[in-house]
Amino acid sequence: MTAPVAVEAPRRVSSAQQRALATAGGSGTVARQIRVIEAGPDALVSTILSETAQPPAWVERTIQYEVPARDEAGRLKLDTLVRFAQVCGELPARTPKPYIGVGDDATLSAEWDIGRFHVAFQVGNDVTDDSIIFEVDGGEIEELPLTGNVRLLAVIMSQIVAGGQV
Repeated sequence: MTAPVAVEAPRRVSSAQQRALATAGGSGTVARQIRVIEAGPDALVSTILSETAQPPAWVERTIQYEVPARDEAGRLKLDTLVRFAQVCGELPARTPKPYIGVGDDATLSAEWDIGRFHVAFQVGNDVTDDSIIFEVDGGEIEELPLTGNVRLLAVIMSQIVAGGQV
């Protein structure tokens, strides 16, 4: 069974939420909140993207419809979807829609082939599966851990989208 997803518009948060955001290094304004709703003890999980995040237009629809449709077996955990949304929230707004894949190993990936570049990232139920994959002109594949390198992914994508050299 797939988890339904609700997406909310930007809004002001309560003082209790502001304290939680401040603790997490955020601010009182939520740029976008994505809730993944599923029956059970984890009935509500919220992903709070950074205040300055302006995710690509395809992100909401992908998380609402495409990912649940591809995860037919219901293998993806809620925190996997949350991490995926957070990474997408850091991508440049002009980033084209990627191919989205859900693996039998409970990984969720986004892949782009843009010109001479192949770029992908994946998140999994096991955070050790989280990685960035980068390849130029069919050459050697470079793989980096996603943790600590999300900003690097955003910079790479902004250079590719702008037509610059990486």
